Amino acid sequence: MTVITARELVPPEGRDQRSWPLLTLLVGPIDSGKTTFLRRWYQTWRWGDGVLSAKKFVDSRMIGYDLECLSTGESCPWARVAGEEPGGWQTWLAVGPFRMRREGFCFVEKAVDAVLAARQGPMILDEVGPIELAGEGFAPLLRRLLAGRQPTLAVIRESCLSEFLERFPTDAPRIVRLGSAC
Repeated sequence: MTVITARELVPPEGRDQRSWPLLTLLVGPIDSGKTTFLRRWYQTWRWGDGVLSAKKFVDSRMIGYDLECLSTGESCPWARVAGEEPGGWQTWLAVGPFRMRREGFCFVEKAVDAVLAARQGPMILDEVGPIELAGEGFAPLLRRLLAGRQPTLAVIRESCLSEFLERFPTDAPRIVRLGSAC
């Protein structure tokens, strides 16, 4: 395992994805700016593609998450706090206060398919956490990416890191601690 600072997270020379580690994990606690960092990173480098989990607010109240494709800006409602689901919401997976839609999984699967086809940089996946550690959510997609030797830049909470590394073993994962960002 290699640990680098956020400033050191840059595309390899020539943007050859074969020079990028198979798994890079952006690590930080809840609400530490992981999604914001990835959005800025992608806007700066325009390399790879993937999906961010953006908080969805009504007034100043967080009601859930929408998924956003980095390259297209397309979004998909993904998770809502119980009681905040709009009419017609079909819950696929319920974890804690959140109710997730299968359409969100399909949205990420489409992004994975595109990244695997293009092989033009890492798959950016925000985020993997307790759901994936239980084998649900994006776990099958993450396993597919790793089995396909597709470099992946994934967000993970600090509290999930050790268990994640046990459940998704890879050679020489790279860790970026967000606390290292300026």
